[in-house]
Amino acid sequence: MKMTKPAYPALFHYIQKQMADVAYPITKQALLEQIGEREVFVDWDVQVPLRTFIEPIRREEFSCAADFYCMLIAFL
Repeated sequence: MKMTKPAYPALFHYIQKQMADVAYPITKQALLEQIGEREVFVDWDVQVPLRTFIEPIRREEFSCAADFYCMLIAFL
């Protein structure tokens, strides 16, 4: 399979960096309030707020970081 555009390899690095101070367990609403407006690079020169990734997740609470990241990946 050939990708039409090179992947942006640092996406998860920036997400994780912006979420370093999140304490679990946490609700989706509390997560949005705490970090929703923090921006992450999604391409070499494009940033979006973290809420762009969090809002589509259909779970209302995350027990730990691994729980959150599994849901994040599932909804990408």
